[in-house]
Amino acid sequence: MISTEYRPKSLLEEFVVCFYFNKSDNFEYADYANPTTNQEMFFNLGDDFELKNSIGQVTSQRSWISGLQSKSLPIKCSGRHITAGVIFKPWGLYAAFGINAKELANKTIYSKWLCDLSNELDNSEFSESQFFDLMEFNLLKSIKRSKMTKVMQKIVNEIEQENVFTLSEKLNRSKKTIIESFNKMIGLSPHKFYTLKCICETITLLQNNPTIKLTELAYNQGFYDQAHFIRVFKEHTGLTPKEFRNSIMKR
Repeated sequence: MISTEYRPKSLLEEFVVCFYFNKSDNFEYADYANPTTNQEMFFNLGDDFELKNSIGQVTSQRSWISGLQSKSLPIKCSGRHITAGVIFKPWGLYAAFGINAKELANKTIYSKWLCDLSNELDNSEFSESQFFDLMEFNLLKSIKRSKMTKVMQKIVNEIEQENVFTLSEKLNRSKKTIIESFNKMIGLSPHKFYTLKCICETITLLQNNPTIKLTELAYNQGFYDQAHFIRVFKEHTGLTPKEFRNSIMKR
């Protein structure tokens, strides 16, 4: 598998984590995708690729947009593999398409805008750089900046240090407005988003250092006791932290 990643330095840097392009003549894979706070625009330009989300929705279309995912998702693919897409920052998809993120959370959708792009990609042989240029060109036309987008960014970045009430006072917005806007633009309430963010960070730490002590990891991630840590982690991944770590070490 050859994987290429591009991180835009234009206006899109504020809204997009990266563009990616994966390619293999033959790739057989069946495993789980980890929970994520990011949204995604996905294109399958190869053979079979299937995803099943946490509410049982099976997606095997050629392209889709997905919201943040609070649980691990089974995926499988086979044959000639070409997948490409855009990983958005938590507020990026709303800024690009105005899609209500709460309605998209843990789901995938297909759109006319995506259909046009998918047809263009299917009808031509695109290199990685050509795909990145096409995505950047189209997203630059559709991205809409707003004051509330800036507010959402600030909350996402500071929610670990301060609660919603304190942030609402600092940002001169009511608590109700912040929670409603956060649900619409990000996909979850601030509290649930923070929990998911902690789980995603924990997964990354375990992947990078599977020998880390789990008690130390739980404490550093803000969980008040080991039982709470295990319960929340399993709720999002289907595995206990120990089981998840063991699965990493077996790979």
